[in-house]
Amino acid sequence: MNTERARNANPRRSSGDVLTAASLVLALSLTGIAAAGDHTTLRVLEVEGAGATDELGLDQPASTASRLGLPLEDLPASATVIDADTQRARGVRNTREAVEAAGGFTGGEPPGAPASFSSRGFTGNDITILYDGVRVAVPSMFARPGSNWLYDRVEVLRGPASVLHGEGAVAGAINFVPRRPDPEQSSGDLLLGAGSFGETRVAAGAGGPTEVDGLSYRVDASRLTRDGEIDRSGARYESLGGSLRFDASERLRFTLSGEVQRDDIEPYFGTPVIDGGIDERTVGNNYNVADAEMDMEGYWLRFDTDFAATDRLQVRNRVYAHTGERNWKNVEAYNYDPDEDVIRRSVPIQITHDQTLFGNRLEAIHDHTLLGLPHRVSVGLDVSRNRFEHSNNSPYQGEDTVDVDNPDPGLYFSDTPFEPGVRTTNHRYAVFGENRLRLGGGLSLVGGLRHELIRLDGEDLREDERTTERYRPTTGRIGAVWELPAGVTTYAQYATGAKPTGSTVTFSPGSEGDRLERSRGVELGLRQRAWDDRLQWTIAVYDIAKRNLSVRDPDDRDLERQIGRQESRGVELEVAVRPWRDWRFQADGTLLNAEFADYATEDDRYDGNTPPNVPERLANLRAEWFATDRLTLEANTRYVGPRQGNDANTVDVPSYTLFGAAATWQFRSAEVTLRGRNLTDEQHVSWSSFGGSQWLLGESRSVDLTLSTHF
Repeated sequence: MNTERARNANPRRSSGDVLTAASLVLALSLTGIAAAGDHTTLRVLEVEGAGATDELGLDQPASTASRLGLPLEDLPASATVIDADTQRARGVRNTREAVEAAGGFTGGEPPGAPASFSSRGFTGNDITILYDGVRVAVPSMFARPGSNWLYDRVEVLRGPASVLHGEGAVAGAINFVPRRPDPEQSSGDLLLGAGSFGETRVAAGAGGPTEVDGLSYRVDASRLTRDGEIDRSGARYESLGGSLRFDASERLRFTLSGEVQRDDIEPYFGTPVIDGGIDERTVGNNYNVADAEMDMEGYWLRFDTDFAATDRLQVRNRVYAHTGERNWKNVEAYNYDPDEDVIRRSVPIQITHDQTLFGNRLEAIHDHTLLGLPHRVSVGLDVSRNRFEHSNNSPYQGEDTVDVDNPDPGLYFSDTPFEPGVRTTNHRYAVFGENRLRLGGGLSLVGGLRHELIRLDGEDLREDERTTERYRPTTGRIGAVWELPAGVTTYAQYATGAKPTGSTVTFSPGSEGDRLERSRGVELGLRQRAWDDRLQWTIAVYDIAKRNLSVRDPDDRDLERQIGRQESRGVELEVAVRPWRDWRFQADGTLLNAEFADYATEDDRYDGNTPPNVPERLANLRAEWFATDRLTLEANTRYVGPRQGNDANTVDVPSYTLFGAAATWQFRSAEVTLRGRNLTDEQHVSWSSFGGSQWLLGESRSVDLTLSTHF
């Protein structure tokens, strides 16, 4: 059976009209290029606005927030960069903790979608996860927890990001940026760590120039293991990365980078909720089967060319590839039966992924004048092919029972066979542009436009059914930044986003819903740097709405339905201050109101309900005392407000507050840190799943000791 349907972001506008608009952006970038006659030597474009002290990282550029090479302070958006030094200072051990260190995010590790985050009232696939700026697929499919050692920095953008990174990205984007060679100086790093629950960390890296003129390198490797405090919840994460950089001239540079990552996890799908909370008999129990499986092996390869054609024009090209294999085999759902006082296990799931991604992104950045005003433009083209094969045992039938307090895990079972399911090929063509125009008086306009042509060829391997879907989303943003006296900057932004229903990689023929999910976001912000940069603060107010959003059909988990809207309004505040030379404080907080609208099922209406796993209050506070030249003491606290466990808001997930402390002793080029986490040993829930019937418990009180050195 062959079918073909075309889906447009705006059915009344032809694709030719949209491409014409995109072409105007490209043409605008070329305005003034012919007049650029200055050939002064320039290796890379300068980043504007560098400062000496930067507590909140406002001087740093982030490609996640803009392709213009501008510092965060000059953008009409809220973004944070957590570099490797900051991650080490805050005791970050894995990618989830690195993201949460940025503020405004909470994370969980449900094995079915093991890198799940919540920000600005949205969760899951509404927050795009990138690997060195490359979108591999929806996060629930490919993203994994693991060691953060490979990454030079983690960049987060809060708010809509579709114009930069394609479909989705309603509430933000997260970018994990690997380390790069330093062509000027040789250096090395080593980290050894051990902690509670059998955790061990071993990581090392080295890099610098070589004896070959213009050639530099960087190599990193890490291994993170843990036994886990829940029965049979151990994990092993291994990664190896390398990069070669060749400066052929002062204007031309080539960089070849690649990484290998593997993990092997004993999955813990959560603790069953009994009488609205956690029964002490269930604490520490893993109700999964004894032969449960969850593992991944992934390879990344990128070849970058950077060419400074003139002092005003820089051209970049990236060829990228990724291949990954992922495997799950578990019994995932556990419900308490009060009549029998047993746990009923169901939803046996066996799934394998086989994915191969190839792509090329070409972009140019040009500085010129437009109507006599300074103008910077970035334009580009991204083409990719993403092939995916998915095997499973759908419709995941089978059930048994186990004791509440002493479950016999048994072996995997399923009443439905494991067999090939879906094969898809995703062809994506995107043209994008971004610009910044300085109007004078400290006022700048920043805009962006992206148009995508997506063709998805899907094949149901069981029914021999083939379907072709076509999508043509166009997204954009327009914003203004105004530099005021006294170190104050204010900004405003309006952005739009669009994404096809569900996933354009894991699509299965027969999914319901013919409309694009569309989103828009409005954000107003204020920043200030004062007191000789010893005080920095930012505040952002936002309003985000998404319509035609998809939810899993409760009667058939293979299908999704489109409902009305999901809305979120809130305010975020971040402050960093050094009142005295030996003290530093940093705090961030979020207040929001997130709710569904026009959301009805056959039996209920959920209008006004809070989406699950969304805390409407979130805060972090960290204080450091540099007691001596060698000794640093730290205290920190994190508050996550109450959440809802399901769309119906019938399961209340309690709030929690965690306290931590650390002491770091420096000697020569090394430092030793003793760190305590969750010092009050508060039992808390990190994530809710299966409609609130299962809660993933967060880590109880723990201690770890690390030795790190830089040479």
